[in-house]
Amino acid sequence: MKKIILILSVLFLTACSTSNDISYDSYYEIKDRLASQSEFSQDYPFNVDVIYNEIDDYYRYDVVIDEPQENMYSIIAMAYCNEDNATCPVIGLFDDEPYHLIVDVIDKENNYYKGIQLSGTTSQKTTIKIYISYYLDENNTEFQEYYIEVNNS
Repeated sequence: MKKIILILSVLFLTACSTSNDISYDSYYEIKDRLASQSEFSQDYPFNVDVIYNEIDDYYRYDVVIDEPQENMYSIIAMAYCNEDNATCPVIGLFDDEPYHLIVDVIDKENNYYKGIQLSGTTSQKTTIKIYISYYLDENNTEFQEYYIEVNNS
């Protein structure tokens, strides 16, 4: 009986660590792509705003993505502020529930939101690079991906 419990425990721990490893691998892959990205989308079917707030000797930035013009299912988004050692705010990679932005629909109980927000800190107002990917349908068959650059304002 002890062997069975031990084997089940090992299998459970292995399954959990594998899932987290994949999320962390994806996080660092997206962050590396954002850091080196030089070509950015100029046209995308949603609104992106960056708001800075000065706090003591640093700035808090908030990236707001809203007003979708097409349905956006299972969103993954990250903001990068050119500070290599900083942790990038991310949504959709480590979350238990998906995030969706659907035209004219808000239903938080079913993960349909008005907008999403990524918040981070930086030592100075700088250009923010944003990665966003999502599917156009609930069956996750039509994939969209954008790299966006927002200059400080």
